[in-house]
Amino acid sequence: MKTIFEDLLIPAKELIDNDVIRWFDWDKGQLKKKGENDRYPVTYPCMLVRIGITSTTDVTDTTQDCKANITITLAFDPLSMGRTAANAPEEVRAQGLEPYDVIAKVQQKLQGFTDGHFNPLSRKTASELTHPDLFVYQIVYGTEFEDSTADK
Repeated sequence: MKTIFEDLLIPAKELIDNDVIRWFDWDKGQLKKKGENDRYPVTYPCMLVRIGITSTTDVTDTTQDCKANITITLAFDPLSMGRTAANAPEEVRAQGLEPYDVIAKVQQKLQGFTDGHFNPLSRKTASELTHPDLFVYQIVYGTEFEDSTADK
């Protein structure tokens, strides 16, 4: 898992360097509880990652082929977004739809991405999530890799 996370730093750093996202981190529940200053402990737009193994097949007694989901959660501060209503001025509506530009750029970087430790990422699902304060969008990518962690 650590290797996959570190590999994901490659496209994440490119997205940060190009001002697409401002925060990349392991998803440790940062969007569930506000901090001392009544803010979530991230900078927007943020990109949080979770990695889960969905199934395994034994190759040897200590090596397994693993199928995994890599869940990318993107969060945006709706107060910085413009209105999207049909009667909103075009430039305001364009600002309101900017999260979808970020989502598209993340998809461009991650679809097919590999750094040799896992098979190329393939998007499985993508959708908005309900959140009381933020606009949150989640993309789930599937991949496979060989895990020999149990080797001695």
